[in-house]
Amino acid sequence: MARKKGKEIDTRLALIEAGWELFRTRGFEATSVDAIVTRADLSKGTFFYYFKTKGELLEAVCEYVAQMVWSQIAPLFADRSVDPVTRFNRFVNSTRQWRFDNMEAMLDMYEALSNEKNTPLKVKLIANSSELALPVVTDIIEQGSEQNVYDVNDPEEVAHHIIAIFNSVAERNIRSLLDVKVEGEDSSRIIRRIEAAQASVERL
Repeated sequence: MARKKGKEIDTRLALIEAGWELFRTRGFEATSVDAIVTRADLSKGTFFYYFKTKGELLEAVCEYVAQMVWSQIAPLFADRSVDPVTRFNRFVNSTRQWRFDNMEAMLDMYEALSNEKNTPLKVKLIANSSELALPVVTDIIEQGSEQNVYDVNDPEEVAHHIIAIFNSVAERNIRSLLDVKVEGEDSSRIIRRIEAAQASVERL
């Protein structure tokens, strides 16, 4: 039974990784279930054993990406031997850099999630990402409070607000970039808008 469970986990992960690779390079709408199972070297029946729809796979892919991102960037600002201001700056810069490095994939996934029928999924994914960020940001603020760098009474509540601001700024930036990609809006104006948003975050 244990071996079967491990095999099922590996098979599901193979589909998720294939989906992420194809969504990232081809786009969500342009990626077929046939292409996913071909990339994963699995059968179509196997796909539908694990996922009822391609949209359900998208949900799993987004959760996978969130976990992957945090496993990559969390060590950059987890070290308490580093002062809290530097840790916070690393948190801001590393999350922003990852989005920049994977911009095309983020734009395509956001575009798919912007479909009205995917609103619950989008809300869930933001909540999941926030849950991953909350302990780290709270720890940074607690460290700053202990060292009299930050003057806060409730580090976790402050962390909630900071993450909400970051999510809002990130969504606005992605929406702005989609305006350029989809509607051909003036890119220089969009860039100024994004730079202004980033400057505001850096002043927190």
